[in-house]
Amino acid sequence: MDLNSILRQFSPISLEEMDSVELMNRFDSKFIFPLLSLNEVLKNLNKYYQVLNVKGKNVHSYESLYLDDQKNRFYNDHHSGKNPRFKVRHRKYVDSNMSYLEVKEKKNGRTNKNRISSTMWAEDFSDNQTKFLNDFSLPTKNLRKTIKTSYDRITLVSLISAERITIDINIQFSDKKSTVTTHEFVVAEIKQNKIQRDSPFYKRMRAMNLRRTNI
Repeated sequence: MDLNSILRQFSPISLEEMDSVELMNRFDSKFIFPLLSLNEVLKNLNKYYQVLNVKGKNVHSYESLYLDDQKNRFYNDHHSGKNPRFKVRHRKYVDSNMSYLEVKEKKNGRTNKNRISSTMWAEDFSDNQTKFLNDFSLPTKNLRKTIKTSYDRITLVSLISAERITIDINIQFSDKKSTVTTHEFVVAEIKQNKIQRDSPFYKRMRAMNLRRTNI
């Protein structure tokens, strides 16, 4: 059975309905596995999750443009595990043509995401965006565009708890010098209000010997 056929077995949920499980403050658990394993990962999970459906589509295109300073502060803080640490990015929801400027703060294991509407490719920050970033003590004049990512995303919403699963495929990274594609891999992320290792998706990861990773 192909991926689209498997996703059609899930009951749909709209963007408006999903708002109640937005989880802007949450615990994240990431997993990487081969694309060839995705159908097995999703098998029978329709008993526990709905799939985000927008305009009849279960797979949606996203673009992210990451910002950092000249010393790559955010990148280095992430890989050193600094607490707290930040990510700053423009995020575009391609299918709905909506863009946001987002700040993700990782502190004591929790991810807190804040965002405001933006123009993704604007060269300068608006006054509103500058104030937004300054609220996190992030100096806008030092930020520059670094890496752009594009990918297709499947979003599952739990029927039984405050949990969302994002599954990213067809991932591409690019900067001014090169472009790298990773079509053979999947990045899945469990987003929960509190860590629940007994969730059906978490159990599926363990059953398939797939372990959490930090990327």
